[in-house]
Formats: sequence, C-alpha cells, structure tokens
Amino acid sequence: MRIALVTLAGLSLAAVAACLAPGAGTGGAAAAPAPRTPALLVEYAADESGVQRYWSLPSEARREHEEAVALQWRSNLDALDFAALPRDEQVDWLLLDNHLRAGTTRRAAEAARRAEIAELVPFADAITALEEDRWAEKPLDPQDAAARLDELGKQVKELRERLKKKEDKSAAAAETKPEAAAPAADAAKPADKPASDKPPLETTPVLERRAARALDDLQRALGEW
Repeated sequence: MRIALVTLAGLSLAAVAACLAPGAGTGGAAAAPAPRTPALLVEYAADESGVQRYWSLPSEARREHEEAVALQWRSNLDALDFAALPRDEQVDWLLLDNHLRAGTTRRAAEAARRAEIAELVPFADAITALEEDRWAEKPLDPQDAAARLDELGKQVKELRERLKKKEDKSAAAAETKPEAAAPAADAAKPADKPASDKPPLETTPVLERRAARALDDLQRALGEW
C-alpha cells in the first residue's frame, strides 16, 4: 500500500512538473528549428552544377548567367541573421560567403584571360554562338549557319597568315648577317603584298598554351554536332 502511494505521489509530481514546464499546453516542448544553412548549401550546389552542365564553353553569356545566380545566392545568404545562427551554421554561412566572393574574382580573371587570347582564337565567339543556339534548341537557319561557317573559315585563314608572318619575322631576326646591308635597288624593291594587312601575331608561350586548351574545348564542342 505504501509503495502504491509513493508511486502515485511520484506520478502526480511528474504531472505537475509537466504542467509547469515551458511549452505545456501546446503539445509539449517546442521542437528545435531545423538547420537552415545545410539545406541552402545543397540548393546552391545544385544551382551551380546546373550552370556548369548547361554551359560547356566559356562565353560572356555564361558569365552573365553565373553572375545572376551568384547575386541571387548573395541575397539568400544576406537574408539570414548571422548572429542568430548556431556556431556550425555560422561556419556554413562563412564558407558559402567566401565561395561567392571567390567566384566573382574567378569570373573576372577568366574574362581577362579570354581577352588575352582573343587574337589567337578569333573564331571562338562564332563557334560558341552556334553552340549556344544548339543548347537553346533554336531552329537552325541553313543560310545563316552557312554564312557563319564561311566567316569562320575566313578567320582561320587570316590567323594562319598572321602566324606565318610571325614565323617569318622570327626567322629573319635569327638570320641577321653583317653583310645584310642590301643594295639600294634591292631595298627599293616592293615586297609582295600580303593577303592580310594585319601585323604578325605577338604571342608568348603562356598565351599559346591557353589558346591550345581553348582550341581543344572548341574542337570537342564541334565534335558533338
């Protein structure tokens, strides 16, 4: 009997304590809010991956798309109250913040590198434009496509001529001779008029390697046609 009373008293006290506990009368203690930043990181990774899958070649249109996505995620991140976040979520916030800032720097650097090799791959914009139309599933206009390819061929021809001028210039510099003072008659002889009036290409090994990588990307893109 005494055991039963003690048990009942314990249950009564427990019931009173439950009634006095915070959240009593509302279905028990309030559940802890679900973490927000892990879900944001997953969503951001999905958006970034989608951009990379859509754009297989670097271009101004791709840079603008990446900028728009980054600005949206900058807004999403700034909407969170950093001070109110738990420590682990603050770490997530800082990681995404750093990633967005680094992306801005990376895109600017990539645009600058594309500008540096523009003369070495003058047909890159034409090929990229054709690819972007294909990605957008735009109907192909045969006449327009033929005109683009014709212009592309002219650009390739001009590039070869300018590279040949560069090679000739380098060879001439290497063959400098003391007796190379040509007679006045020879000096006055008009040179053959080149097919292109543009000067020889001035390049460096670094730019040539970058251009070679860009050419590989362009060739892979054309291989999917």
